[in-house]
Amino acid sequence: MSRNSLRTFAAGILLATSILAGLYFFQDKEEIPPVVTDEDVKEYLSTRDDIVLIEKEEYEELVQFKEKANEKPVEEEQVQESVEEKVITKYTLEIQSGMNSLEIARLLESVGIITDATQLNNYILEQNLAGKIQIGSYQLTSDMTPQQIADIITK
Repeated sequence: MSRNSLRTFAAGILLATSILAGLYFFQDKEEIPPVVTDEDVKEYLSTRDDIVLIEKEEYEELVQFKEKANEKPVEEEQVQESVEEKVITKYTLEIQSGMNSLEIARLLESVGIITDATQLNNYILEQNLAGKIQIGSYQLTSDMTPQQIADIITK
């Protein structure tokens, strides 16, 4: 930097600082109320249409009602899970020439043999089994793990 540009830069900083200081010290400052009272809060909340004011006892009753309502679906979910666990899907997989591991995994996911196609595909790729997939028909069930499925289709 040359001497003149350095002086100009310094003068600009000095001018900007002076303007900001003048605004800070001579600007009217709004006073913030020191304490917000309960009445102020109630008045504010009563003007809002999306907020409802209720008493503490009523709130506690609603919370208990919500907890009771949430307990019932959990029991139903557990019953449904136990029923779903007993259902085993059988499928005959036909691997044709040109099918890759992702296509096979998505097909098995669509018929309900596996729940996550990416999990099977990632296992096949991580174990370097993609090139070992054999063309043919394979009997698979939904209780098999991705590892078991990969072992069967790569024999």
